[in-house]
Amino acid sequence: METLRSRQTAALKQLLNLNQPFTQSLAVEPTWKLLIFDGYGQDIISPLLNVKQLREAGVTLHMHLNSQRETLPDVPAVYFVSPTESNIQIICNDLRKSMYDSYYFNMIYPLPRPLLEDLALSAVEGELCNKYKRSLINSWRLSR
Repeated sequence: METLRSRQTAALKQLLNLNQPFTQSLAVEPTWKLLIFDGYGQDIISPLLNVKQLREAGVTLHMHLNSQRETLPDVPAVYFVSPTESNIQIICNDLRKSMYDSYYFNMIYPLPRPLLEDLALSAVEGELCNKYKRSLINSWRLSR
């Protein structure tokens, strides 16, 4: 019987698998990525996935959104944050600096249109608009 916890864990693993179905197959090497979260995202992730499970999902580094972060131009970044104005401004700065190879935005609750427009403008300023994809689970992907 599938529990709420197992469904939540599966949803997080799919999120970490760049919104593709997660498989446990050893034949498939995961895409290595950076996970960026805020306090609310951390509160959701930490009871469901331990560091070993994050590594198995391809997360090489996990960092708080407000921490000092370096540019990693060859690594995709997966964001799992609340769409607050302050969080979106930090993400916009990341986009303007082209800090990562690609960006996967996973908002914990719906992103207000004005903040979405701020993200879009920052992506243009960071010259990241070659690809844009929105899935039905409040995720966005931008890459160079």
